Amino acid sequence: MKNKRNKHLTAFERGQIDYLWNIEKIHNQAEIARRLHRTVMTINNELRRSQRYSDYHLMPRKWRAYRYNAEEAQQYANLRQSRIGTKKKYTKKKARIIARRILDDKWSPQMIAETHRELKLSRNTIYNWIYRGMIPGVSEDNLRYQKRFKRRKSTRLLEMSAKERQAEELKIQERRVKQQEKG
Repeated sequence: MKNKRNKHLTAFERGQIDYLWNIEKIHNQAEIARRLHRTVMTINNELRRSQRYSDYHLMPRKWRAYRYNAEEAQQYANLRQSRIGTKKKYTKKKARIIARRILDDKWSPQMIAETHRELKLSRNTIYNWIYRGMIPGVSEDNLRYQKRFKRRKSTRLLEMSAKERQAEELKIQERRVKQQEKG
């Protein structure tokens, strides 16, 4: 039989593992894997992550009795799933600290980032939060240094005289003719 392609076990499959392991007393991981159409490693990982030991510290390793509970295993799986991804830096507490420093103490985001190391924020992050309106009561007007806009470089082309343009066009045409003769 082919093994399932999806990676994660469902709550129903965990229930089946619970039934096979605890009720039918099938303690052969290969047999459980065969019945669920999963790999042995998937079953092994699930049992290892989610099992509880009875009298764990009192018994030698080979005598430990394993117990598996599908509901607890599903809760652990949901918890592990929720911890995936980058942690968000923004909190209301950090926003209040930044707002107080900018409004009351007239600090710049650079000063806040350097003195409040416990916030673990860069000055760019603080500036971005201010520009997005994520810091209550603080706008760009409250900053010590206003955002500077760079002037664009002049995009004017150097003007060619009419004779220069004609000479340039003749060169281009001559190149095209030579390429056609070769090809």
